[in-house]
Amino acid sequence: VWEPHDLYSIGGRDRVPCSLGYLVHVRSGQLDLTYLQRSSDFATHLINDVYLAFRLQEYIANRSGFPVGMFTHWIGSLHVFEKDVADIF
Repeated sequence: VWEPHDLYSIGGRDRVPCSLGYLVHVRSGQLDLTYLQRSSDFATHLINDVYLAFRLQEYIANRSGFPVGMFTHWIGSLHVFEKDVADIF
């Protein structure tokens, strides 16, 4: 999903991408996608993470001729920062 040299252009050495990878499978004639993430900020990034991963699944399905199947999303740490709690809950 990313190259190590990308870290220097998007925030320095301490910036670790949250997306770990995508697993694409064809099962029962449908294209399934599993999206693996290290972490996701519920308040600011989750909706975009889900939308972009699902759009990737649709794109691959359309290009390969398979219908869209299951979408599975694994997140190691889904969190809300204290500054955003009042806006969420």
